[in-house]
Amino acid sequence: MASEVRRSTLATNLMLFFASLAFAGLLMAVFGDAFWTIEGVASGIGETEQAAQGQAYITSFWELLPVVIALLGLIQLVGAAAVEARLP
Repeated sequence: MASEVRRSTLATNLMLFFASLAFAGLLMAVFGDAFWTIEGVASGIGETEQAAQGQAYITSFWELLPVVIALLGLIQLVGAAAVEARLP
């Protein structure tokens, strides 16, 4: 019984990891064009150096967002594996 529960939790955690990867891909696919359109319009409006720096931060964040989501999913997977390794 305990090994069945352990297998189901491992399967659940693997499913959560792959769901986080799928979420990152869907996020970029659905909102990618809209983000770049808004960023293009905003770059034409903002004329100061501070505005350009803020837009650069937002653009960097958007480009790294799928990596952040994937790393969070991986951390969750590694944490769950560490907890399962300690279970009797």
